[in-house]
Amino acid sequence: MTMHELEEISRRVRPLRTIWLAMIAGVAVFTVVVLFLIGSQAVTPIPVLRAGAGSTLAIVLVIGLIGANYVRKIVEKTPPSATRSQVAEKWRAGWLVGQAIKEAIGMLGLVLALLVGASSWAMAFGVASAASMIMTPPWEAELRQRLQYAEDDD
Repeated sequence: MTMHELEEISRRVRPLRTIWLAMIAGVAVFTVVVLFLIGSQAVTPIPVLRAGAGSTLAIVLVIGLIGANYVRKIVEKTPPSATRSQVAEKWRAGWLVGQAIKEAIGMLGLVLALLVGASSWAMAFGVASAASMIMTPPWEAELRQRLQYAEDDD
């Protein structure tokens, strides 16, 4: 790859790093708020959710968290004849969708934990969401690898 191509990849990835850090920070801050609200008993737990419906919803959310990478792969799929710009844009869209799902699952899990009144659930969803996002940063090497086989832009 030429120096120009490497600079182009860096230019495309740099804003994603800011988004990535903001999403992780958002989940972390919301986790602290939910833990505070549960600890201070500021919100009355909903009996129906405590009785078992909450557990079912939690399982559905965990499955959604696992499915985020599958959805990402579907969104970023490109045909073999795709240009470098098309591949880069699809990779970006796929990465953003995957991270958004992970953040949304974390936020929904935190709201569920608040409604159930379970601080252990809040910690579990906060940590799982943040950890899943931390494990999938916007790597320049990943984009570089995808662009290796792409057609040149005209």
